[in-house]
Amino acid sequence: MDSENALSSSRLVVPNLPVSKRVGSLLRSMEYFVQNPPNGERDDIESAFYSAVLDQQHARPDFGELIQDFVAARPELTTTHTRYLLRSSFQKIAVRQHADYPEGFNQTKWKNIISSYLDDSSIKNEIVSDLHNRHLQTNIKDRYKSLPVIIGWMRANKRIGHEVNILDFGSSRNHGLKHLSLMDKISGVRFSDTVVVEPISESPAGSQDTLVNERHTAAFNHHQNMPVNLRVGLGIDKESIDDPTNAEWARANLTHREFKEHKVDEYDLLDIMPVSQNVRFQQYDLLDADQSKFFEVSPDDQGGFDIVSMFTMLNQMSETDRHRFLRLARRYADPMGVVVVQDFARVNQDLSTDIEFLDADWNKGFSHRTIVLDMLKPVKYQEAFLYATGRCDKVQIAVGETAVKLVAGGNTAAVNLAEFLDVTSV
Repeated sequence: MDSENALSSSRLVVPNLPVSKRVGSLLRSMEYFVQNPPNGERDDIESAFYSAVLDQQHARPDFGELIQDFVAARPELTTTHTRYLLRSSFQKIAVRQHADYPEGFNQTKWKNIISSYLDDSSIKNEIVSDLHNRHLQTNIKDRYKSLPVIIGWMRANKRIGHEVNILDFGSSRNHGLKHLSLMDKISGVRFSDTVVVEPISESPAGSQDTLVNERHTAAFNHHQNMPVNLRVGLGIDKESIDDPTNAEWARANLTHREFKEHKVDEYDLLDIMPVSQNVRFQQYDLLDADQSKFFEVSPDDQGGFDIVSMFTMLNQMSETDRHRFLRLARRYADPMGVVVVQDFARVNQDLSTDIEFLDADWNKGFSHRTIVLDMLKPVKYQEAFLYATGRCDKVQIAVGETAVKLVAGGNTAAVNLAEFLDVTSV
């Protein structure tokens, strides 16, 4: 097997179960969420929704059939995906109809709303269409905070110059690239703060038993908010950035807490921000059999992109489609560049050419990870950052055999990631 095909390997770490067992797994995951809130922080609104779903799928056979048909139609999705898609499909209508959402959305209100939506054929058909055809399309800009750190590290290793070119597959509504562009232009534009922790004593990477590393925390926050000098940032997504129905769906993928805490206001500002000369968007289905129109994409005539990124998109795909995206990423990456996969995934400890995509609860066990493929030595995937949740507010720096080690450019000595943070701590 050649290195490109080997490095295209990816797999889901749960078996392909019959529909009845997958429905059971979905319902149990809702029960678990209600009883064991992520990070011990109870989300009353989300718990109320799942409790209402559990009640109504018993009380209303038509709702049980809707859930079963949805699960049967989407065999490629994990349990966590099916749970969040169900939430987003109902939340989209609730946000549309209730200006004060999510105030007052307790279990009783959600039960009544679920029943009213099922009784309205137009709304029910819209929900079914979303469940059968949509993907989670979040725009969590804070997931992109890993890129400025990686860019600074690449510069320390003489891999890129003053400017950087980024190609972002599955960019949704381009919030990540827009935020990076704003950081270049406006002083004070920042990502949310990040706490860097490390396992206690001999605890393995990803352990919940951690201590704060104050020095690395200061350095990480410094670098995540440094201007990246974005020359070209190109977002690619199969959904139109100008489609209002797509905009509504993407917004509905936010959490209840983000609506409640008015974090949606910042989201809305990024959403209406137009693309600029250095931040572009192209609507294209990269899984289209005819890719001739896309093959001409390049930041310039000199080579590929310094970074080709994929943020939380591969875990929604079949193994075959993941292979295709990973091959495309290698195609468009500059020979001195890197491919960055940030997802609920990990590098296989026994086979570093393999990425495992996880079906565990996404808010447990530092399961949201930044995985890097160095194009100067593209023989294996390596991990850079392990985030405690998909909101990326707490991170561990990867250590051990799967920890990323960049090859230095020129005749310089390579600087590893921990050394980079040590040397540049502020």
